[in-house]
Amino acid sequence: MAVLRWTAASQPGVAVQSYKPRRGGQVLATLGPGVLSYADPGMSGTYDVLVTFADGSTVTSAPKVYANPGAAPGAMPKQGISTGYTILNRTSAGMDEELDNVVEVANGKPCFVRLDSVNATSEQNKLDVLMPKVLARGLTPLLILWGSVNAPLTPGTFAADQVAKWGTACNHYEVCNEPDLHLWTPNAYADFVAAVGPQVHATPGKRVIAGALWKGDNRTPVVPPQEFATALATRAAGHFDYLSGHLYDNPYSRGTWNIWDMFFPAINGVTSSYPTNNVRTILDSAGLANVGIMSTENGGKYNVDFAPSSAGQYTESQVADFVSRAFDLVAAGLLATHLVYAMRNDSVAGFGMLRSDLTQRPAYTVFRDRAVS
Repeated sequence: MAVLRWTAASQPGVAVQSYKPRRGGQVLATLGPGVLSYADPGMSGTYDVLVTFADGSTVTSAPKVYANPGAAPGAMPKQGISTGYTILNRTSAGMDEELDNVVEVANGKPCFVRLDSVNATSEQNKLDVLMPKVLARGLTPLLILWGSVNAPLTPGTFAADQVAKWGTACNHYEVCNEPDLHLWTPNAYADFVAAVGPQVHATPGKRVIAGALWKGDNRTPVVPPQEFATALATRAAGHFDYLSGHLYDNPYSRGTWNIWDMFFPAINGVTSSYPTNNVRTILDSAGLANVGIMSTENGGKYNVDFAPSSAGQYTESQVADFVSRAFDLVAAGLLATHLVYAMRNDSVAGFGMLRSDLTQRPAYTVFRDRAVS
């Protein structure tokens, strides 16, 4: 697929009547004056756009062409972007701009876009605007059912309704965001996944992602990801295909504080601080070696965005290193995929691969250069 985008044409005192994207001089479509993009499944040849004005005059313009094959049906991209909730509150043009950034950094490779799907009409209306834009660019949506929501929660039929609504457009559904930080106990969350999973699995080819776990360190006592993994393995086995974590910080730095240690028995040949009590070992010991581990958020918080810089954590080059190492761990088979948080720097300050002025940080370059098919 090739996705074409162009800027609005103008002539003093004369309105645009239509845009006609062309491949090799052949008109592919006739579009209204407010349409500034077109997805061409052909993806070959030279493109231009014929602009016709109300007075009959015409001009041609050169569109930006983004080649992105998307993922094969049911397949999992090896990388992605966790956009954050802010993208849903952007204008239509703002959504286009951020998604174009994602296409650019994916560099023609399959790429997840992780989006909140909240159970409220007003929020679904926003997603209804955003999802066609995601699909037109050949990106692969990963929907966070309910988003960041506090317990307790009744599952109802929302998951089944979402699967029916999006059909073949979406195959990957994550059950809530950071339940460990939103008042869920491990057992309550596992029981919730056990209720939601069958609604998703009722349609062949759909995948359930449990977790989206951080360290559970906003409460006393701390509820670490190992406790959630244990509950999921004992109370929701068979109802989830992947367990996801928010694996920020340095994968190659060992320490009891490091969430990578909490997830894996060893990384890069070095034993973790939790060699037997880690998410991977807990799953394997419960007979769930087939459950893959995903990182649906990773990267790090930039210190350059804060004054004093100590309010942040890492230099731009350090975060770029973390992103590169996440690619290494996907290649090594420890991770099924990894998603960097975030593209823009306005969802949560200090995390964007683009700075606030939209210039590219080193992590952006690493992601673009290392994205794989």
